[in-house]
Amino acid sequence: MIDIKTRCVRVNYANQFHIDILPGFPEEKYSRNNKLKVPDTEIKDWTDSNPKGYAEWFDDNCSKVNAILMEKRAMSSVEPLPESPPYQFVEPLRRAIQLIKRFRDIYYKDKESSGPRSIVLTTLAAAYYNGEDSEYEAILNILNGISKAIINSNGKPIEIYNPTNLKEKLSEKWDDDPNLYSDFCKFVRYFNNQWIDLNRLESFEEKAIVLQELFGELVSKEVIREQTEYINKFRNNNNLAIDTTTGILTGLTLENKFNTNLKVVPKNTFYGK
Repeated sequence: MIDIKTRCVRVNYANQFHIDILPGFPEEKYSRNNKLKVPDTEIKDWTDSNPKGYAEWFDDNCSKVNAILMEKRAMSSVEPLPESPPYQFVEPLRRAIQLIKRFRDIYYKDKESSGPRSIVLTTLAAAYYNGEDSEYEAILNILNGISKAIINSNGKPIEIYNPTNLKEKLSEKWDDDPNLYSDFCKFVRYFNNQWIDLNRLESFEEKAIVLQELFGELVSKEVIREQTEYINKFRNNNNLAIDTTTGILTGLTLENKFNTNLKVVPKNTFYGK
């Protein structure tokens, strides 16, 4: 099945896979800056873009965590690090964006056209990502950054541009319909509050309820399963700790091992030994 989108043609395949085909031509003849003119069916004209430059910018932001992990590995000759975390922690930004977009789909399920575009969420997430090495911390920092931007805009819609082609404004819909921006602010506020409260819950059962509300049953089960594996790996290596000031579980690393507020959680053994 083929769908005509605002700026591309989407070819849908089985099992919810799709590919977007974007026609375009160089902004300037013989230019090598990757800037393009692409079609916009809403305004029935050509508009500015830079998909290749944007992809490179996004990959650079994803690599922030790779630099942190490389520093940790370089120090591992002095002291061994815990086992590598599950796959979704390798590139937390990509995983965080998947979860943010999934929550967007759940939140706007009855008014899909009102939700923020994926490119808007991706741009905001990459802009406020600061190399966090778990998707929980990544989303927490991203939502905090967006919330501050909303406050600092003093009621006006925040403006989001393609960072590699500032002629392309990604948030133009908010200028045309202030109600869409108002809904977006509520979306961010609700998600931020739920995400902060998630880490205050004590049991996995309580967390599961919140995760299912945010992301749906299938996604929440996967998140909990991977989180359980992650915690067990730290526990089995005697590197799982609890922050006595907050009650939050965390893994011991070279950066926090001397934090006096952290207490090691004993490894599970038979007969309580």
